[in-house]
Amino acid sequence: MLQMTSENQSPALTVLTVDDSKTNHKIVTKILSPEFLIESAFSGKECLELLDKSFKSQKMPHLILLDVTMPDMDGYETCQHIKSDHRFNNIPVLFLSGCCSIDEKLKGYEVGGDDYITKPFDEQELAAKIRKASQVAQQTTKLHQRAEVATQAVAKAVRVSSNISTCMRFMSKLALVKSIQELVDAFFAATQELGLSSSLYVPMKPHAQTFFDDHIEKELEIELFNKLDGQQTFVHLGRRLIVQCGNTRFLIKNMPILEERENETLKSYILTLLEGFHTRLRSLQVEEGVKRQREVLQITLSKAKELIDKMAVNSALVVSRSHDIFEQTLGRVEGTLADFGLNETQEQSILGQMQDLSGNMDQLHSSLLLEDKNVQHLTADLEKVVSAMSKTIDRDCGLSGT
Repeated sequence: MLQMTSENQSPALTVLTVDDSKTNHKIVTKILSPEFLIESAFSGKECLELLDKSFKSQKMPHLILLDVTMPDMDGYETCQHIKSDHRFNNIPVLFLSGCCSIDEKLKGYEVGGDDYITKPFDEQELAAKIRKASQVAQQTTKLHQRAEVATQAVAKAVRVSSNISTCMRFMSKLALVKSIQELVDAFFAATQELGLSSSLYVPMKPHAQTFFDDHIEKELEIELFNKLDGQQTFVHLGRRLIVQCGNTRFLIKNMPILEERENETLKSYILTLLEGFHTRLRSLQVEEGVKRQREVLQITLSKAKELIDKMAVNSALVVSRSHDIFEQTLGRVEGTLADFGLNETQEQSILGQMQDLSGNMDQLHSSLLLEDKNVQHLTADLEKVVSAMSKTIDRDCGLSGT
């Protein structure tokens, strides 16, 4: 049963006494046992063995009272071993020795000792020094605990800052990517910065496509993606996590084991990355669709213009050819009217009708030429409409330079 101190009723601190003399152990135990728990070792080697066991059982002594003069391994060498081991180097060490020279005390200080008590010692002096050293040990322990908490907090802050930076860099790249493959590469670069091994299911036409960050196709993961319905944002599968945004699905195969709050924060970063990916994916798909529609529209316009041009040329040829045929026919009629035995009045009547017909054909020719000009104007107007439509589509879709 743990001994309690009379002052604060908390468990007593443990003092490990190391001395090859049983008598000295009895004296020290008698003086200190009212306030402290006492553990004993009779050599430097036994001291180190006890420390190793106490570390494993997480019942470390709070202070070590170490005799200088011992066989095989003296107190100075024992202290050097203690202070060179990161598991024990924070435990205060007080030397006990019959030598009181300044050189001996400095030697103890050089090997890591915290104080030096000379034999024979006064009981009150020993108790006071042990009490003072225990207080220092408690304060040191608290400082180390606070430092550990602070270190962990700083590490978390660094991770959070790094994760935020990763998200921001990815978001800034989104407007620069011009293809789905570039988008996938940028996404995997960001998730690898987060230390994640992953694969990505991307809805595309005519079929969805699965990408792997190690470029090694895995049938099981493809089947897993195909079975999901997209209803849940997060699907937990042990250390694996699937994140879904619309029809875009992201599989993490090595989700870190973190505290709940830090885990939720990491999940929010991952979801932010996937939402950014999904949004840019949709815009790239819209851009591709607009590009195809514009190409079709331009091809259709080009074909219509070509057809209209051919019609205009053919129309002009027909009118010109008709006019030539008519002129030739009129000439022949004039040359052969005499053969029909017509009088002059009849001949003039027929020639007048032929000339009226020629005038009508000239008017038809002029009308066709006018219509050709109108068609040309219509073609120019259609080109302007197509250009305006393309600019409007680009503006509405947020495109530029495409």
